[in-house]
Amino acid sequence: MKDTLVKTFVFLILLLAGYYFLFLGPKLAFPSKLLQAEERLAQHHSNLLQNRLSFVELTRLDPNSTGFNLEKSNLVLIVKKTNEEGLNALEKQSELPKIDNDINSRYESLLGETRTVYEDQEKLLEKVFATDSYQEGVEILYSEEAIELLTRQTNLILEYDFLLSRLKQLR
Repeated sequence: MKDTLVKTFVFLILLLAGYYFLFLGPKLAFPSKLLQAEERLAQHHSNLLQNRLSFVELTRLDPNSTGFNLEKSNLVLIVKKTNEEGLNALEKQSELPKIDNDINSRYESLLGETRTVYEDQEKLLEKVFATDSYQEGVEILYSEEAIELLTRQTNLILEYDFLLSRLKQLR
């Protein structure tokens, strides 16, 4: 009788452990993975958005306003800071937790495209800062190269937004 009770107890423990590892464990880990993925995507999204807004505001400054130099230096500082933060985030976050194959495969290529946008923006800003006047800098910011860069940046922002909405649907 005692032997049967021990066997039943061991069988019950094995059954419960199997249930946990095969069914319950993955279901409990999924929300955590979703949260990690959402945080990473949201970080890239918000950083790109803030960077783009500051970049666009640079073109809208009035050189005749009293606070022009302060506004310009603040916006340039924000663009440089978000650019640096974006590149640092790209170095730290190379992959998402495995959630959805489409999202994971697209994320890897998004990181490459995001890096290219930040690097291209740095090069463009170097050209702008090499000019002698604000007007010459604005001409570069209105150039075909700058517009193409902003278009790529906008498309990335929209794609990150789309991936974030897909993660919310998976909840």
